[in-house]
Amino acid sequence: MNTSRSEKWNIIKSPWFYSVLILFIIHQILQRGLLIHMSFADNYLDPSLFLPIVLGAYLQERRLILKNNNHILDNFRVIGLSIILCVLVEFVFPYFNCGYTFDVYDFVAYGAGSVYFHFTINKSSMQEGLIIHELH
Repeated sequence: MNTSRSEKWNIIKSPWFYSVLILFIIHQILQRGLLIHMSFADNYLDPSLFLPIVLGAYLQERRLILKNNNHILDNFRVIGLSIILCVLVEFVFPYFNCGYTFDVYDFVAYGAGSVYFHFTINKSSMQEGLIIHELH
């Protein structure tokens, strides 16, 4: 598949992806840099943004390696990776670092992020073009 240089980075340039990434960065600056705390956001925003960012980066990597901008992650892979990453963050990280704590409600946030990824970011280039065209 012959694609232009800009098409190769279509996940990273997707408004669905970079809006999540920008929201994550803004929250980190507010929370850690400016010490502005918003309880609900501090507890659940990062987990809800985690999977769209990580799965989006993984999808971008797959498209670059496979040289296929229409590659999407199947439901089994999205669910499987989501479960593995949730277990890693909620069970393994707290074991090694007291800065991480287990919170059962984080799973709801991870689930929301996974659903967001599935319905917005995990689209082929052709589907993404149709979605963007419909928004205009």
